[in-house]
Amino acid sequence: MNKTRRKLFLRISLAVLATAAVTVLLLNFSTGEKKIEKQISSLYGVADPQFGRAMGSLLGPAILD
Repeated sequence: MNKTRRKLFLRISLAVLATAAVTVLLLNFSTGEKKIEKQISSLYGVADPQFGRAMGSLLGPAILD
């Protein structure tokens, strides 16, 4: 009886996990890409030292190394 109950629990668990995985995949593929609505103006070029400081602020100090 215990072995049968364990198999049933395993099958139900696998069914729940498979359903959750399929749901996540379907939701991921069903949403479209978002369009850019506002153009961001460029204040400085990539050669400007301020660019390195801004990227270091956004991405962390490793960008400056």
